[in-house]
Amino acid sequence: MKQIIVFFFTIAFLNCCNEAKDNILTLSINNQSDFKIEKIKLYANIGLTMNTYVDSILIDKIEISQKYNTEWDLNNLSKVDGNFIIKFQIDTLLREKEFGYFTNGTLIEKKYDIRIENDTILITK
Repeated sequence: MKQIIVFFFTIAFLNCCNEAKDNILTLSINNQSDFKIEKIKLYANIGLTMNTYVDSILIDKIEISQKYNTEWDLNNLSKVDGNFIIKFQIDTLLREKEFGYFTNGTLIEKKYDIRIENDTILITK
């Protein structure tokens, strides 16, 4: 009986100590606008009233009717709450949109589909 108790405590201890964060965010960005999208930047933001960007990825461009898929490793996020921001340029117009949420450095959702149209940015989980 004593061996069984020690076994379960050992398993529980190893589980707690070996807890690897799986903060990989999968993003699919689909350009359904009539223009090439350039200078796309995605940020992890921890600011409430003023944006504080703690991590980002940069995508040079996405051509018309093209889709760009990527994974963003956010395992080094601070144990804080925040959201994401996408910024990009269509022609000479700069656009941005906030989306998603993470809490205590852990992602709530692991996948987002971003669809960019001429006058709309649609983001689904």
